[in-house]
Amino acid sequence: MTGALWLSVEGHKKPRSGIIMLIVATLGFPLSLGLQVDGEFLEQLLIACQPSEKYSSTMVSRIFIPGKRILNLQEQLLFANHPDPEIVAQLRSSEWTKALQKIEPINLQGRSLRHANFENAILCGADLRNTELQGANFRQAWLLSADLSKAQLRGANLLGANLQGAALFETQLNSSGLLHTQLQGAYLRFAQLRGANLFNAQLQSANLGAVQLQSADLTEANLQGTYLSDAQLQGANLSNADLRGADLFGAELQEANLTGTNLQGANLAITQLQGADLSEAKLQGANLREANIYGVIMKKNTTELIDAIKLTWKNELKSTPLLNAIKPHLPLSVNIDVASSRGGELWVIHMP
Repeated sequence: MTGALWLSVEGHKKPRSGIIMLIVATLGFPLSLGLQVDGEFLEQLLIACQPSEKYSSTMVSRIFIPGKRILNLQEQLLFANHPDPEIVAQLRSSEWTKALQKIEPINLQGRSLRHANFENAILCGADLRNTELQGANFRQAWLLSADLSKAQLRGANLLGANLQGAALFETQLNSSGLLHTQLQGAYLRFAQLRGANLFNAQLQSANLGAVQLQSADLTEANLQGTYLSDAQLQGANLSNADLRGADLFGAELQEANLTGTNLQGANLAITQLQGADLSEAKLQGANLREANIYGVIMKKNTTELIDAIKLTWKNELKSTPLLNAIKPHLPLSVNIDVASSRGGELWVIHMP
């Protein structure tokens, strides 16, 4: 190692040579490779050789200098040009869309910023496409209309972050923490959120088409009017979530927890609900056309099925057991005519 290492963010450079030179002098060149700044070529080679994908840094760097290589941008205003205080105040108000037109967002596209600390930082409109942000801390950060498409945020902390109107197309967010996060109107199509924690997240009118949410926690999340067509929600926890008017056309909800979930007026056509728990769910006005409800749990007879024009219930040959199974969950005023049970399908025709 003959020269200093530098970490640059928008022209600001910080020397990183001291600890590296000390390691070279005492332990030799091979060990120093494990202490490179996150994202440098040599460390990326070492990471690629590790058997597990859960780590985003080398074993040596995690053991010897934890917390010493983190880029700290806590409470910083991150813009290409420093905005006036009045504009910053407007960004924090209900008129933030107007303020966005007066700023020059920062461009961090493709950077390696793993484990960086952005707590309470303001990055409104920032370009973070393809950025490596594994394990980064965005707690209470302001990312209004930021573009994080295809960014790597596995294991990141976004507790209480404001991502209204943000773009997260194909963003990697597996096992990330998004508790109480503001994601209204955000674009998360094809995003990966397997095992993510979205407790009480605000996702009204967001686009989550074909999103990967297997085993995710969406307890008490607000998903009113959200687009979830073809979403993968197998084993997800949506208990007490608000999905009024949501579009779940073709969504995969096998073994999902929907206890107490508000699905009034939701589109559940062609959804796969095998083994899902719909106890105490509210389904008034929901569209369950051709939904597969084999093995669905409906305890306490509190669930109401309305507009269930065609329900699929496999492995049943007779219509009578099927009718007896779902009849307690239908309004008493509805007359039911069983048209066919061939192929394991039950047709329920509602006649006023």
